[in-house]
Amino acid sequence: MICVGIDVSKRKSTVCFMAPGDKIIRRPFDVKHTKEELQPLVDEIRVQAKYDEIKVVMESTGVYHLSIAYFLQQNGIFVSVVNALKVANFNKAENFRHTKTDSIDSTNIARYGIAYWAKLPQFDLNGDKYFLLKRLCDAYLNFSEERSRILLQLQSQLEQTMPGIFDLFGGFDINSGKDKLLDFLERYCHIEDIIAKSEAEFIASYREWAKEKGYRSNESKAATIYAQAKNGIPSIPNNPIVRETSMWYVGLLRRADEALMASLTRMEDIAKDLPEYELVGEMGGVGRVTRVALIAPDRRCETL
Repeated sequence: MICVGIDVSKRKSTVCFMAPGDKIIRRPFDVKHTKEELQPLVDEIRVQAKYDEIKVVMESTGVYHLSIAYFLQQNGIFVSVVNALKVANFNKAENFRHTKTDSIDSTNIARYGIAYWAKLPQFDLNGDKYFLLKRLCDAYLNFSEERSRILLQLQSQLEQTMPGIFDLFGGFDINSGKDKLLDFLERYCHIEDIIAKSEAEFIASYREWAKEKGYRSNESKAATIYAQAKNGIPSIPNNPIVRETSMWYVGLLRRADEALMASLTRMEDIAKDLPEYELVGEMGGVGRVTRVALIAPDRRCETL
């Protein structure tokens, strides 16, 4: 057997070929993460594979190891991405040198691979559910941050068209996918839409709208909104341009809501098959997003 230990850095890696008994087949050398330099490594591994079983082992290093691991895997080479802490504990237990250089690290990774040869997990980027979950979680957070930015812009405009109304509505409900504020703005876009009616007329209109949208038909909430509108002084007029820009914000937020719901649903579909899902669900006060986020951190390698 031959183990190829790879110590991964940001744009290059140090590679060591080793056989059992600490027999160095090829001393550590560097390769850049480019096709031009990785293809000769693939060719050399294939040559060695003609004479002996060969496996490539590297530590999980955030995202830096992914390109080289994926390239080797795509070329039909067995690749195992292992937990860096496990390698460190192995080296400590075996009293290997603690000096840290890329050459020594690649050698120690190769030793680890030989010691755990039969248990090495095979890397599969396409089938790695932790990797997929992490990507989706990153996307969810990006959508959420973008939504918050747009919402602040909408809030600023509402303070000029419907002072105080923003504070009377809750935010986006991730469980139901509903957004009461956006639904309301599609019906009542300016303070004049409200005060053009009598209080009784608005309450009746509000209750009809609430029933249509699936919200609780709350007469007291309608009265509070009407009172706020009656007292408010808009600083920009009710004209087509103002209404159009408000609807642009609503449309952007709708698309962000859809992206959040889609990414969360997809995360849950993946997470349900993972062993931590039920355990995390038993924790008190854990919602849908937190449940998958707790599972999503960098877990792209199995624990030996």
